Amino acid sequence: QYQDENDNRLMVYMQTGEIGVDKASLAQTKRLKPSSDVDLTIPKGQQNNSNTFAIIIANENYEEETQVEYALNDGEIFKTYCRDVLGLPETNIHYRENATLNNFLAELDWMKQISSAFGNEAKFIFYYAGHGIPDEASGDSYLLPVDGRGNLLATGYSLKKLYDTLGGLGAKSVTVFMDA
Repeated sequence: QYQDENDNRLMVYMQTGEIGVDKASLAQTKRLKPSSDVDLTIPKGQQNNSNTFAIIIANENYEEETQVEYALNDGEIFKTYCRDVLGLPETNIHYRENATLNNFLAELDWMKQISSAFGNEAKFIFYYAGHGIPDEASGDSYLLPVDGRGNLLATGYSLKKLYDTLGGLGAKSVTVFMDA
């Protein structure tokens, strides 16, 4: 069972080896997303976390690598949780679909600017859904921007560098969610 962008339920079924879909509903659907309780029944919180800031990077559509199914959906749902459950103001959430290496750098620079303004009162959330790549020689790991190549480490963003940057913010707290 899937759900379209307008929350219309679509039934996908197997029949004699072929996949059948309600074609009238599918014709109106741009992208199918999985339907689950976590995606559909998002509670409303009462908190106001005006000193909490989130970067959400959802990389699904890679230029040179295989796609990451549902990364965009996961990023959108996490953004909804940040706003509706955790109480982050919309302006405190930076959501990037299909981020390039320059987008990574710009978002981390935004975090540094926020940290300078708020000092140790700021809290940060970093969320990433997309490809990760390992350096077999050193054991280091990298996040792969959509314009990167899995066989070229220089096109990735080092996890060590990410953690050093986040650890150096002087923030009250930093929470990282990683699906790579």
